[in-house]
This record gives sequence, structure tokens and C-alpha cells, in this order.
Amino acid sequence: MKITRNKFQFYSKIIILLLVATLVYAFAYSRPPIKFDDAPVAEIIFLALLIMLLVFMLAIMILQLIIFPIGVEIDEEDKSFTIKFLFSKPLRLSPNDLTDFNSIVLKTKSDSYNGILIRVTNGKEFLIGNFSLKEFEPMQLFLEEQNVTFSGPYKLNIVSYFYKYLNIKTNSHSV
Repeated sequence: MKITRNKFQFYSKIIILLLVATLVYAFAYSRPPIKFDDAPVAEIIFLALLIMLLVFMLAIMILQLIIFPIGVEIDEEDKSFTIKFLFSKPLRLSPNDLTDFNSIVLKTKSDSYNGILIRVTNGKEFLIGNFSLKEFEPMQLFLEEQNVTFSGPYKLNIVSYFYKYLNIKTNSHSV
């Protein structure tokens, strides 16, 4: 069974990424509309804060595209699954490679997304959820059928997840 990416989320991130990158370029590298000789300090500070905010948005969008999976393929015959990523090679795992999994809710200002957090025996964690995939329930059902330990709901702090990912990640999602 193939679980595909959440197209709305994926393409929205790409479009926002392009718009923000264009705005950063317009403010930082082209001639700014403000003449700094005449500009009040407040306008210069506002412009600097705006550029910093846009760069922060760029970083978050890029992290989401790198870290979150864009697909999962479940192979019922050999009882394994493959997690696919945008910028790194697919990762093939079996239930024996996992320690446990949790249910998670990822809340944003506008919505909340459900999913599961899969823990691999080497200490890595992967988020499988409807924030990046069309659905996650078939993956959860597969793990339950394979008797992978369900450790209950987990309160996820997405910032600490990004931080942990960046500290663990070397070159690819390998086990």
C-alpha cells in the first residue's frame, strides 16, 4: 500500500518558500525602496526585523521539506515499509527495527494534525502524519498488526524534534 504526500501541504510549502525567497531577495539584494540617508531609525529597524522574519520562515519551510516524509510504502508480503523523503534516499524498515511508536497531535495556529512518532532502535525518530502525508492510519494499523509496542499519546514539541533531528542527522536517513 502506498501512502502519498499531502499535496495541499507540500505545494503550499513550495509556493510559500518561493514567495518568501523572492521577498528576501527583493529586500536584501535589490535596491531597497528606502534611502538610508533620509530614513528614520524605526523604518530601518522594521526592515531589518522583516528580513529576519522572512529568513526564519524560509528556514522552517526548508526544514519541513527535508525532515518530514513525502511518502510511505507498506509491503504486506515481507512485513516491511519504506519511508520516502524529498532530498534523501528512501529508508526501508521492518517492525524488528522499531522500539515503539506513539500517537501525536501537531498543533499550529490554524489547525491540528494527527500522526504517529516511530522510534527506531538506533535512536532516530520519524514523524508519520497528515501534516505531510495524505493519511497515516494505514501505517498505524500495520504497526499494530505487527505487534510493535504502542506507548500511548506523546506531547510533541516540534522545535525540539527539529533540534534532535539536526543533531542526529549525518548524511542521510540510514539505519
